[in-house]
Amino acid sequence: MAVLASRKIRQNGEEVKQVLIQWAGKTAEDATWEEVVMMRSQFSNFNLEDKVIAEGRGVDRTHL
Repeated sequence: MAVLASRKIRQNGEEVKQVLIQWAGKTAEDATWEEVVMMRSQFSNFNLEDKVIAEGRGVDRTHL
């Protein structure tokens, strides 16, 4: 499985971090949003941080 993206949503007034998971044997179109807390508890050996696409914008610019 792989982490394709991450996001933060509001649930019951609290911020919840989620990751978009592509499950083993499934296509990217079948990926599901899962809470990071749940993923860490069920897949403790799966490192989420180094697989998540960076959030925000880059600072790369074209020089004239």
